[in-house]
Amino acid sequence: MAVANLIAPTSTRMSRVTSTIDDGLGSRIPDRLVFRTEYRDQIAMISDETVRNWLRQGKLPPFDYQPTRKRQAWKRSTLIAHGHFVPELLVKAQ
Repeated sequence: MAVANLIAPTSTRMSRVTSTIDDGLGSRIPDRLVFRTEYRDQIAMISDETVRNWLRQGKLPPFDYQPTRKRQAWKRSTLIAHGHFVPELLVKAQ
């Protein structure tokens, strides 16, 4: 019984790794984090000032992940739920 108390539950760790969302076509895709800079540069192709204005005006949802002031992200499912297109995979521009 003492051994069972020492083993950490895996459900919280696994939920972060296996979290998926329905793509609407019958398949499941990972619900990854989309960072503010990634959204600004690769998805919407807008300036950082525009992102700040959209956040203030409510056009973008509040961040799901914000460990520091400069490191902010949404879950992909949050952006999709608020009507923003987020492709499954992004290719970095060269």
